[in-house]
Amino acid sequence: MAVDNTKDPIFQTFQAIWDCLEADAGFAALVDSRNRIKHTSNSRSPEKPGMQTSDMPQVRVTQTALGGQIANTSSSSTLQIYWAIEIKPGDRRLENLTEIQWAVYQAMSRWHTYLLEQIKWNDAKVFRRLMPLKCETQYGPDDSKPNKPQPTGWIAVWGAIGELYLSTTLLQAE
Repeated sequence: MAVDNTKDPIFQTFQAIWDCLEADAGFAALVDSRNRIKHTSNSRSPEKPGMQTSDMPQVRVTQTALGGQIANTSSSSTLQIYWAIEIKPGDRRLENLTEIQWAVYQAMSRWHTYLLEQIKWNDAKVFRRLMPLKCETQYGPDDSKPNKPQPTGWIAVWGAIGELYLSTTLLQAE
């Protein structure tokens, strides 16, 4: 999937994250394409109900917060997109978690190619900075069913803030 520059830069950010992940051979080998839960697809509810062995691991990219400042400088405004890459590994073996953590880390090392270069608004590159965040990895049971043994729930393995710089004049003109 290529970034669609006709979409807003927030949506483009999530398309670019998926492009970055899927371009990495290690990630592609570990996560079946059917188990990549994309909220950028045409599906209203891309989550998969229930889990079987063939459904593991599942990966999704979620927006965790959004913040910004209009007229940050005399000519530009900033928008910060907070997001996380989460996995549902399906069991408690640490190796299943660390393999995906490593693949995600390696894939995101190429963020310049996919986020910095591809996200555009009004023909200008607007993605300026990626700030990785510490993720509190809670490797435990699915809290929604505490009395029934379940595969582990969603675990954040990578978090970041993507910062966009936008022309205030162009923002106000639309």
